[in-house]
Amino acid sequence: SYAFYECSRLTEVEIPDGVTHINDYTFYECGYLRYVEIPNSVTHIGSHAFYDCGYLDSIKISDSVINISSFAFAYTDLSDIIFEGTIDQWYNISKGTLWNHNFRTITITCTDGTITLD
Repeated sequence: SYAFYECSRLTEVEIPDGVTHINDYTFYECGYLRYVEIPNSVTHIGSHAFYDCGYLDSIKISDSVINISSFAFAYTDLSDIIFEGTIDQWYNISKGTLWNHNFRTITITCTDGTITLD
């Protein structure tokens, strides 16, 4: 938790394979973080993990993720999610309250189609 809290110069992150959880508040307020790729080993994205990463507009999430906690991507610029699973798999991910709380339309591209969240 809080591992990269307020790392204002962090622009890109490569999470190594083998990491299973992105803990609560890990990238909290990393203002210039723009892109993240979640590897196949990750199953859980913690509460407020990417909260207030204001420039984060795109993320790639593997189909191994089964839980996205509350406010995980709140107050980001997230508009595109590439999900490496099906639409049904996306809807089966447990998502916490306001996991994507922002004011943008988000397009989720799955292996079998697209979802638009307003």
